[in-house]
Amino acid sequence: MLLNMLSYVCLYLHYIINITRMQFRIITSVLICGISFIHHSLFAQTAYSLQSALQTAKVNNTYLKTQKYNIQIAESDIITSRLRPNLTLNNQTLQLSNSSYFPQNANWSDGSTRQVWWQLTKSVQLPAQRKYKIDYQI
Repeated sequence: MLLNMLSYVCLYLHYIINITRMQFRIITSVLICGISFIHHSLFAQTAYSLQSALQTAKVNNTYLKTQKYNIQIAESDIITSRLRPNLTLNNQTLQLSNSSYFPQNANWSDGSTRQVWWQLTKSVQLPAQRKYKIDYQI
């Protein structure tokens, strides 16, 4: 609607003032830029109440966004402090590399030149240690 009205004004100027085609294009482009700038500047700002301004500041604040992760990290520390220690599975392997120590008729890849240990361990927490660990995290 706005562009239609603008084109009528430009055509009116073209016929009444008798301007050249190049002048007509320049005037048209200047009017279009001016009207679009005025139109956008009229609606550039949004009215905020105090509540909506505080909410927008809270949502866009980068410091608060990073601190939210610190809260989640602290909550996870509290949860993990209440957990019991996990079992630990260990593997130790010794491989003979000097062939002078090999048994007779044995190669490097034989099982007779290798020693393997599997070990399942669990650390024991004393009741007082666990209580202090939980209290420290809370």
